[in-house]
Amino acid sequence: MPIFLSFCHGKRKQRGASLLVFMMILTIAIVATIYAKYNTTTVAIYNEKKTTDALKKAKDALIYYSLNNTYLNSATCVSSTNCARPGDLPCPDTNNDGTAESTCGNAAGNNQTLRLNRLPWKTLGLDDITDGFGEHLWYAVSNNYKNNTRTRPLNSDTLGTITVKDSAGKVIHDATTGGGVVAIIFSPGNPITRQDGYVQNRNAAGLNNANNYLDIAFGEDNSNFTDGSGTDGFILGPIKDANGNVVLNDRLIVITRDEMAAAMESYVLTQVRDAFLTYYNTNFYYPYPAVFSDTTCIVTTSVNLTAGCNSQNLNYEGRIPVFNLNQSGSTWTSTSMLKGLRASNWFQQNLWRELIYYAIAPSCEITTPNCAGTQKLTLNNAILAPQNMKNMVIISAGKTISTQSRVTKSAALNYFEGENVTPLDFIYNRPSTVNSFTNDRAMSIP
Repeated sequence: MPIFLSFCHGKRKQRGASLLVFMMILTIAIVATIYAKYNTTTVAIYNEKKTTDALKKAKDALIYYSLNNTYLNSATCVSSTNCARPGDLPCPDTNNDGTAESTCGNAAGNNQTLRLNRLPWKTLGLDDITDGFGEHLWYAVSNNYKNNTRTRPLNSDTLGTITVKDSAGKVIHDATTGGGVVAIIFSPGNPITRQDGYVQNRNAAGLNNANNYLDIAFGEDNSNFTDGSGTDGFILGPIKDANGNVVLNDRLIVITRDEMAAAMESYVLTQVRDAFLTYYNTNFYYPYPAVFSDTTCIVTTSVNLTAGCNSQNLNYEGRIPVFNLNQSGSTWTSTSMLKGLRASNWFQQNLWRELIYYAIAPSCEITTPNCAGTQKLTLNNAILAPQNMKNMVIISAGKTISTQSRVTKSAALNYFEGENVTPLDFIYNRPSTVNSFTNDRAMSIP
């Protein structure tokens, strides 16, 4: 081969090899870039999921705690006027030991800073729960729902007092119109520089300072709040500025008044049912109700029922009586939650007697022991069939709806809806869904 041709052929081989190396390097760079972006995205998705799961788990634990607190047993609250009650939520953890503080302000709720701090995960029976960024969750509780010092009453008509805004600054839960929330759980995310210029520092010295964990945007500062305010509440994150920079990275989940009411009402209905079953197992019949218009059954939280609120002979529906349960002067036993004493009794202290309505079947009155008669009650949409063979129906009034006014407490229509306020026909209704027009909850025996 001529020398010239051999030289040209060698140059082409070198150029080909160089191109191959270049393509390999380019491919590696592209793959590395894609992998880095993929890895970053994967980590971000994982962090968000872990945060979402942690917030949901904390919310469920708080609601569970409010109905399973061992102090709900009246035997542990002897001669007290400040007993634990359904709906009680723990005080926050202010020293990062995982345990709720024993108190978080007076009954008036003047010091909100005591009701905003870390979630007491140990008190709630949780593992050492953190968000996707490794931070412990934070928590704020409405004055009306904190467990010490308590504000009474706490029942279906108790308002949440905390305002919440969405990430655009629009109010979505307004405490000034009765729409405030009961509690909020926060994921504080990574430390940032707040919009007020404060640089978050999570060292030991700043460990319990809300400014080092919670952010500010649209003038709403998540490091503090005021009960009942429409402007000093909390705001959902994340929020970015016009340049795409994160200015607030707090993730929130709320417990609404409706969510807490649903849990409380279901719990109270179960407790009332069990108290009636205890009475029946001793006496073999159910007591006649007090008439609904008997105003002696409606008392303040500071009054013991020493007279009135009597079981009315041949009355088949009404409020839970305190006296003359078998028409011979008897009362509820000293251990029954349905007794009329406010001391060591969350039922009386928190005015649940006003909100609970019950009916007995004529077949289960004192003259027909063991429910031996034939005339039963009907509960439409009852959980347990048959729906027309009920010995007792118990109904809990939900919160006051727009067509009701509970200033007049002697009228059933100010508490219940539809079939449940129809003059005595022995037919009642358990709504399949609870909404702003009908919110009765019902339970039956059997």
